[in-house]
Amino acid sequence: MKKIRLGVLLLALVLMVQSFGMVATAEEKKEQMMLTDVQLTKEQQAELAELTKEVIEKKKQVLNKYVEFGLMPQEKALKIQEKMDQHYTKLEQNGFIPHWGQCKKHHSHSH
Repeated sequence: MKKIRLGVLLLALVLMVQSFGMVATAEEKKEQMMLTDVQLTKEQQAELAELTKEVIEKKKQVLNKYVEFGLMPQEKALKIQEKMDQHYTKLEQNGFIPHWGQCKKHHSHSH
């Protein structure tokens, strides 16, 4: 039971963080644009890679529980997991420097 509650809390935290990222002010957008010039060391990239993999794995565990409990069809869970993997690959290609401004544009077109 603790694992399920932990998973639900983790998912809620991730959703809150994602929602917060979508409500950037003009000032925050300027700061984000400047941050894209930052270069990370190999050690920093490795640390972010490890943490990102852990978060994705936990998200996948939550999705698998949704399927197990009948809250989501297997096909939908697999599609979401595939998108998570694609997101990780894109982050890896960008040296683990997120491009929030570009993601925000992508989200606005999908609604």
